[in-house]
Amino acid sequence: MISGFATPEGTARYRQRFPQLSEAEFFRHPEHVPAARELWRSSLGLGTYLGEPDDAADAAYTEAILLALRSGINVLDTAINYRHQRSERNIGAALTQLIATGDVQRDEVFVCTKAG
Repeated sequence: MISGFATPEGTARYRQRFPQLSEAEFFRHPEHVPAARELWRSSLGLGTYLGEPDDAADAAYTEAILLALRSGINVLDTAINYRHQRSERNIGAALTQLIATGDVQRDEVFVCTKAG
């Protein structure tokens, strides 16, 4: 498991890497959510609900997550019951790769997961 969570400093750093998206107001503060009010979150997120619980879907999800995070999306939605917990693991695999290469830091990404 990767420790950490999205922080105001981390999400601001992530936002700064995408100046065109920032100028277009793609990143927003969730003003109506007191606990997350200071986080810069992308207007679009990537959901991981549908798909077969198999290796092909795992590979496709991991690639989609990598592309999303490299393209300015820092909101990922998952749950323990999405594809029998494989979606959470795909997010972990993608984050591990991007953290290892220095492309992303854990505090830059908002991961929303929930109990099934």
